[in-house]
Amino acid sequence: MSMRGTSLMGQILATRYEVVEYIDSGALGDIYKARDKRLSFREVAIKVLRPDTPDDQVARFKREALLAGGLSSPHLTRTSDFGVLDDGRAWLAMEFLTGQSLATLLSREGRLPAERAVKIADGMLAGLEAAHAAGVVHRDLKPSNVFVVDE
Repeated sequence: MSMRGTSLMGQILATRYEVVEYIDSGALGDIYKARDKRLSFREVAIKVLRPDTPDDQVARFKREALLAGGLSSPHLTRTSDFGVLDDGRAWLAMEFLTGQSLATLLSREGRLPAERAVKIADGMLAGLEAAHAAGVVHRDLKPSNVFVVDE
């Protein structure tokens, strides 16, 4: 775990989300698991941008977070909240999913059976269609950014 991964542990964001676990780091930031204090049964994933993220990427992150909050598709992660930390880092809350990235799945299982690969591709295309209909363009579609949910 990076030192960044420990920076928010135990903190409460927006008086609502208690950060309980560091999950991973991505290209632009860190991802945590948090409990929604208003709906204590609900867990969310919190994505926090790095402090050195360029302003144009922060603006795009905010714009896409706001657009994504209005999307409704079983093939897209639902975004529920957005904010900025006291140190200026932007964050968003989204549904917490159980599963693995397509990259992890492929590294574990290798080539997927055609039927399973087609099912995953169909879900990806359905998600992209819903996002594009709302004006959101995914600029970094790759196996590590595709999440395969446990069934």
